[in-house]
Amino acid sequence: MKITNSYLVLFLFPISGFRDLGFFIFKSLISNFFPHWLFATYCSQKTLPIYASLCLFLLIMKKLIASFCIAAAVSCNSNNESGYKKAEDAQDAGTQFIRASLDGDYDKAAFYLFKDSTNVMLFEKQQANYKEMSSKEKSQYKAATIRPVAITGENDSTVQYKYYHTSNPTDTTTLRIVRRQDTWLVDLKSIIKM
Repeated sequence: MKITNSYLVLFLFPISGFRDLGFFIFKSLISNFFPHWLFATYCSQKTLPIYASLCLFLLIMKKLIASFCIAAAVSCNSNNESGYKKAEDAQDAGTQFIRASLDGDYDKAAFYLFKDSTNVMLFEKQQANYKEMSSKEKSQYKAATIRPVAITGENDSTVQYKYYHTSNPTDTTTLRIVRRQDTWLVDLKSIIKM
C-alpha cells in the first residue's frame, strides 16, 4: 500500500520552519533502522519533509514535557522536605519523636529533632544503638505504648516531657522540647544533664 501526500497531511501536521534541519535529523536517524531500498523510496517521494518535521516536533516536545514534569516534582517537594506534619505543641513533638524512635523511623524522628552538633551526635548514637538491637527487641519497641508521666512548662518556649514506654516501664526519661521559629523540636541534650 502506497501512502500519498494528501493522505499524510490529514494525520501529520508539519511544522512550518526547520524543514531542512528536520529532514537532516530524520534522515540520519532513519537510515540506521530501515533498509536502504525503503529509505530510498521515501526519499524519492515528497513526504519525507513531513516525517522529518514531525520527528523534530516530537523530539522537542519530549524534552519540554520531561522538563515540566521535573519542575513540577521539585516544586511539590520544596514546601515540606519530608512530608511530615509540623508539631502543633510540645506534647505532639515529643510523642512524634518518641514514636518514630521506637519504630526505627529515624527520618521522621530527625524531622522533630532540634539540630545542633551535640543533638546530631546523640541522635546518631541512638540510631546506631537501635541498629545493633535484635529483631525481638525491635518488635517489642514497635509494639510499645508511650506513657507520659509529666509534661511541665518551664517557660513559653521550653517544656519538660517525662515519659516511659511499656517495653521498659522502669526506665523513665525526660526530654526537653523547645520552640524555635514557631516550631516545637526535641532537644536531646537534656538526657545528658539528667
